Amino acid sequence: MSSPYGVPTTSTLTRPAVTDRQDGPEGKSFVLHFQPGQKLPDHRNGSRLRITARRGTGLLAVEGLGSRMLAAGESVQLEPNVVHALEAGAHAWDVEVHLIAGCCPGCA
Repeated sequence: MSSPYGVPTTSTLTRPAVTDRQDGPEGKSFVLHFQPGQKLPDHRNGSRLRITARRGTGLLAVEGLGSRMLAAGESVQLEPNVVHALEAGAHAWDVEVHLIAGCCPGCA
């Protein structure tokens, strides 16, 4: 089953669980709960994204920019339609995702 954000709503062996879904004037947000080694494969979002690690450490891979570790307290912003993937390390990893609404008709 998928959420309105295109992400599974229940934890499985292949996808992280999704909780804390919120909709507001500034956009949508949710939290992804990764089990150790769990992955969210290459995908893209039509909105600008802010990804913040809340607990643990994992790998963020961004098409054309390579991969980097993202630890608790660190954030990354991605422009709309950038292909990216996430993968937890040896421990559980919680990531907060904000789909940022455009500020004007010219913004995505």
